[in-house]
Amino acid sequence: MTAAIYGPLVEEGNKALEAFSAAELEVIVKFLRLNRAVLVKHAGRLIELRKKRSARSTSG
Repeated sequence: MTAAIYGPLVEEGNKALEAFSAAELEVIVKFLRLNRAVLVKHAGRLIELRKKRSARSTSG
């Protein structure tokens, strides 16, 4: 069932990746890993901000 939904997406994604060399893909992967680390780091901070705002709005 999922092949009908995701199959075309995977196929098109794989074709798009063929446009990049192995070295270019390594740079893309490096960027994505670094970017994910930044997002994970800040996700905790943003969750805490939301909790503080929520606590202020319910206590006032």
